[in-house]
Amino acid sequence: MSIRSPMTSLAPVRGRPRASDDNPSGIAALDVGLEILRVISEHHGAIGLSDLSRLTGEKPNRLHRYLVSFRERGFLSQAENSGLYDLGPQAYALGLSALRRYDPIRGVREATVAIRNATGNQTNLYVWTPRGPTLIASEQGIHYFPVMIRPGTALPLADSITGLVFLAWTSRDKTQALFDEEVSMAARDGISIDVAGIEAQLKEIRKTDVYWSNRAIISHNGAVMPLFDDSGEVACCVTTVIPRGMRDAQTQEATEKAFKNAVENLPLKTASRAGRLL
Repeated sequence: MSIRSPMTSLAPVRGRPRASDDNPSGIAALDVGLEILRVISEHHGAIGLSDLSRLTGEKPNRLHRYLVSFRERGFLSQAENSGLYDLGPQAYALGLSALRRYDPIRGVREATVAIRNATGNQTNLYVWTPRGPTLIASEQGIHYFPVMIRPGTALPLADSITGLVFLAWTSRDKTQALFDEEVSMAARDGISIDVAGIEAQLKEIRKTDVYWSNRAIISHNGAVMPLFDDSGEVACCVTTVIPRGMRDAQTQEATEKAFKNAVENLPLKTASRAGRLL
């Protein structure tokens, strides 16, 4: 499986959905509002009225009324200086609530607590969203780290070990556009992402249940374990962070044991149990 060079995103389909087509009893105005939220949520960053009008096919004056309502209810926020719109605190809370209630993940949340208790290290739970690997739960350990990632934060694919693990195991039709965008954005800053090197790294990731790297949170040590559902797809990744200088063979063995003990009775499977290892 190869990583393609950056590609141009396909143009979105214009025009609002019509409730009468597939659901005669639906509410057309609600369909329009939900489509507006979907477009904003899948847009990588805040968006202006004209761009949103182009992407949704709605006229600006009609679109503005929806935006005002969403903003007043907290589902959207608007920057004072630029006037750009982005998801608001209520959308954030709704999304996190939905992710936490996702059935296969419930037991894994308890497993992250068990791993933290067994190792003393910060343990995180990530799932895949259209924005990439997204943190939905974090159990703080006994060590202090200068960078704290909040739930709802999406990590890059090429520049984080969690992102690389998702890239290794997630179907390319879900990851390619995000990866291409990262390559393109890096190039604009004069940075060349080593695509061939990443390809080799992905092969190594597919050989083990738990992948280790010393590039987690400002050069600290990180371990990532993907968990798979019955269809063989990645449902989530559990990660832990160990301070620099504290990772040795004994610590690594104890950490991997804590990982596997915590998830052995869950319906989700490690890569080896799912038959996915190379």
